[in-house]
Amino acid sequence: MIENKKTWLLNESFDDGLKHWETFGSVRRFMNDNGKFSVELGPNGGSLSQEHWVDGLEVVWLGTSLISESSGQGIDLKLECLDRNGKVILARTSKQRIEKSAGIYLRTHAFTKRIRITVSVSDKCKATINSVLLTKDGNGQATHPMMLPLERLMQPLWKSSFVFAEAVLLVGKDGFPAQGRLARIPSEVISVTDSTTMTTYISDRDFKITSNRIEALPHSRIPVMSQSEFATGKFPWTRTDGRHIFVTYKTTKPWRGPVPRPQGSNLTGTAARIAKKHPVRIVAFGDSITQGVNVSGFLNQAPYIPDWPTLAAMQLRAIYKTQDITLTNVSLGGQTSSWAKENVGDVVLPLKPNIVCIAFGMNDFWTIEPDQFEKNIVDTITTIRKSAPSTEIILVSPMWFAPSYTDDETYIRRFLGYGARLRSLAASGIAHIDMSSMSKQLYAMKHFQDFTTDPMHPNDYFSRWHAQCLVRTIGQHE
Repeated sequence: MIENKKTWLLNESFDDGLKHWETFGSVRRFMNDNGKFSVELGPNGGSLSQEHWVDGLEVVWLGTSLISESSGQGIDLKLECLDRNGKVILARTSKQRIEKSAGIYLRTHAFTKRIRITVSVSDKCKATINSVLLTKDGNGQATHPMMLPLERLMQPLWKSSFVFAEAVLLVGKDGFPAQGRLARIPSEVISVTDSTTMTTYISDRDFKITSNRIEALPHSRIPVMSQSEFATGKFPWTRTDGRHIFVTYKTTKPWRGPVPRPQGSNLTGTAARIAKKHPVRIVAFGDSITQGVNVSGFLNQAPYIPDWPTLAAMQLRAIYKTQDITLTNVSLGGQTSSWAKENVGDVVLPLKPNIVCIAFGMNDFWTIEPDQFEKNIVDTITTIRKSAPSTEIILVSPMWFAPSYTDDETYIRRFLGYGARLRSLAASGIAHIDMSSMSKQLYAMKHFQDFTTDPMHPNDYFSRWHAQCLVRTIGQHE
């Protein structure tokens, strides 16, 4: 099937002449000095194009290797999404004008049935194209159903005396046994498994629990990490997915951490639609955290937990006993509030949402001040409201990055500012999930690394927390 291919493009290196390529104007294939084929476009205008069947919401990258005789000016790389009738519903042109490469990274429009890619030069430009690639992100395409029961996964972590699959990363330091911390003290341990839930560990053989501390015993089968395995230096980055364990236990100790608050009073339109059994269309619009990067479903690994908006939508359908609550996740990794402002009209509004979850900030703090961040979010909301005045908004402030990632005062000040600005925007028709404040409190209870797969992305456990917050925000139900 086409979606299993690394690249959609046929004859991307021009080995079969110009077969599979539609050409216009001045186009010439030749063998370059490396013994490989290239295509010359121009000097009097010229283009190459291909079309392919591609579904909506695919994350794709289009790139070309080129040599320009005009410093890149006048070279266009375009990717167009076409609907079932062949109408262009989303088009992006590379803004790069450099001599060696150009690229476009996007998530295809939800209604996409085909895409068309075009490389072209203007009348005054001449360029050599060495190759063109159109590849899809292989992640985010889980082929296995979720292995764990929804009712357990979505049981509020702050409420129940039965704690299901709490994640812990066992870390050894300075010669001491690898250990980690639970959020509460167990009165009875039900199970301890690996992150896939397919391997079960045995008390007093693989681990011991003292108070809320769990420790790996000598010769334990539990995956552990040494503190020396964590990267150091400027912006250290360590992947920990697959290294956590899940602990399920009963407890008599009350929850001492943050509790999200219901905000149905700010989302009365949604409450009314649900009460009347009208369809509710939710659109998730954010960066990689909301896209679900590195949760097990995204990685297509057991136990196949999906991104948090999808998990929340599953629970909302279960609570309200309806299949008319739908979720479309148009989030894309690496994006910012500026991207949100510029793209909301193309990728969100055609879906006619009743609720839009707007979740940006993790990629913003490198470059923009809170004033600009707030303006971008307000402009995004304004664009939605102009087209759909009754659409309700849920703003999500980002989880805090790893405390060890940076202590730069500028970045921390900006991050704090983003959360404060989003809180100030809450009003009738606009709710706010304060994941920034809640994440800080949670990291103090356990450890940042228990919740994450790297310095900026939640694991399955923390993805569940995000999802439960969204469900709680929408109404009184849990």
